Amino acid sequence: MPRLYLLLSLLWLGPLVAAQEPSGQQPEGRYHAIGLNASPLLVQVAPFNRSNPRVLGPYFITYRVYSNRDRAFRLALGWDVDASFSADESQSHFNFRAGMERRRKIAGRWSYSMGWDLAISGGDFNLPGEKELDTGFIGLGPTWGFEFFINRTVSLSTEISLWAGLDLNEGIPRLQVVPPVALLLNVWRPRKKR
Repeated sequence: MPRLYLLLSLLWLGPLVAAQEPSGQQPEGRYHAIGLNASPLLVQVAPFNRSNPRVLGPYFITYRVYSNRDRAFRLALGWDVDASFSADESQSHFNFRAGMERRRKIAGRWSYSMGWDLAISGGDFNLPGEKELDTGFIGLGPTWGFEFFINRTVSLSTEISLWAGLDLNEGIPRLQVVPPVALLLNVWRPRKKR
């Protein structure tokens, strides 16, 4: 089954990567960017010594809507529901975030982004060393990211977040760091002109 996903991904992304434009250009203006967590695919090819290949970061899909000034509204969603629903084997989690972002160009192919997000989590954040936690979290904090543009329509990105919030199970303040454990594959499309 993972090989089928690999084949479908290559067939879908092949025409996007082979675009007829100079490499290294970044999109400017009004764009949509949809990102998919590419870490599950990479772990199938090269496991990088991961003990659990399902621990791939809190978000599986991201969506950004950019304005003319490289500012974006952004959403991200991640989930995993264990089919057995048994309490002793449960690995379930649900993670959602929404916020604003500003992107700045560093070089021809590289950009840096900084944003503020509101995060809601149930279960855990799907991070290494956190699979034993079964809690809820709501918080707010900054996110920093780096992005490499293969061409104007395809990029690779990763990000780190720091959230201050409330542990919903215990009702105590909690500081949560989400390290850059996921590599996102982003597809950029221009927005319709008004």
